[in-house]
Amino acid sequence: MIILDTNVIIKIIHNKLNLAQLKEKILETEIFGISSISLYELYFGLYKIKYRKDKQINQEKWDNELRIIKLIEDKLEVIEFDSKSAQLSAEIYHLLRSKGEIIELFDCMIAGNMKAFGHKSIITTNSKHFSRISEINVHLI
Repeated sequence: MIILDTNVIIKIIHNKLNLAQLKEKILETEIFGISSISLYELYFGLYKIKYRKDKQINQEKWDNELRIIKLIEDKLEVIEFDSKSAQLSAEIYHLLRSKGEIIELFDCMIAGNMKAFGHKSIITTNSKHFSRISEINVHLI
């Protein structure tokens, strides 16, 4: 299984990337998954837009993005964040920090989640997010 990073899902939501085309680039038989941490990031961003005081999103657009997130959640295999994921995420974070390599907390959590379930490949638009984490193959689009 190949995990899709949050930034890839955002491109799909905004019609800048097509999931079918992505499958053609990788392998048609490959299964795509998503970390429950990425789902949190997607919902977080959507609700952040909804409750901003300075800029409101129109309801139709908000409803459409919510529908797309739920569709993605239904179509992809969701890797649930569990206690092993938590432990591995914390280890990844502090290992990299001890080397002076700062990484986003959610990226550590996604990587820990992947490692906990034995998933070794991620598709992302930013290789810096995961390239410093051993045992994870990064596919850049």
